[in-house]
Amino acid sequence: MQTKDTEIQELKDKNDELEQYGRREGIRISGVTERPDEDTDKIVIEVGKLIGITITLNDINSHRVVNNPQVESTRPRQIICRFRGYYTKRSFIKQAKNLKDIRSKVEILSSLSSEGDQTEVKSNEPGSSQPTASTPRTHQKIPDIFQHNIFINEDLTKVRSNLAFQARQLQKEKKIQSTWTSDGIIFVKKRDDRVVLIRTQKQLNQIISETKLKLTLRRTDVDDSSFVNIPMDEGPTQAQ
Repeated sequence: MQTKDTEIQELKDKNDELEQYGRREGIRISGVTERPDEDTDKIVIEVGKLIGITITLNDINSHRVVNNPQVESTRPRQIICRFRGYYTKRSFIKQAKNLKDIRSKVEILSSLSSEGDQTEVKSNEPGSSQPTASTPRTHQKIPDIFQHNIFINEDLTKVRSNLAFQARQLQKEKKIQSTWTSDGIIFVKKRDDRVVLIRTQKQLNQIISETKLKLTLRRTDVDDSSFVNIPMDEGPTQAQ
């Protein structure tokens, strides 16, 4: 019975691997306010400008995800974007790290806008489209995408999305140093600086077990008087 269960799980893992490969050119963008007459392709292009990468309508095909009608949510639906080239998608994901610096600037832009001034978004360097506060303009409006926190992630399968979520929880609990994804693979940097690859729940469970074991060992209160000094020649013999 155990062998059969193992075989079934291996088939599920292989199926997930194939499904993830089919998503290798996709990303998900979260936090963009929905509008009735929106064009998601143009939104993705604007997000690209925001992080400093130029793409065209010929590079992408995007749409909003279809939510479960039985689940109520006030959050805007994610935008799924599929690039027509893997390396374009890879460059987009790489540039997405700029969002961390941009989010702090968004607050400045939004505060200026709320005071009645309109702020121009210009690049710091040639080819860069990072927003900076410049001379107020009365004829230019800040795009809505600048007024919310935007998150860009790879398009993961349901299984791997859940694995990534669990890994982020471990990071929040400071049981691991950090976690990230690349080409659909979840990477975990452990407390001892080792980096491991996670593709399956079994692999992640091993890390969870290790963190629980270390936590138990740290919390164990051992009385030093219970130890007895044993001469080296009388110690237990290691197995060969």
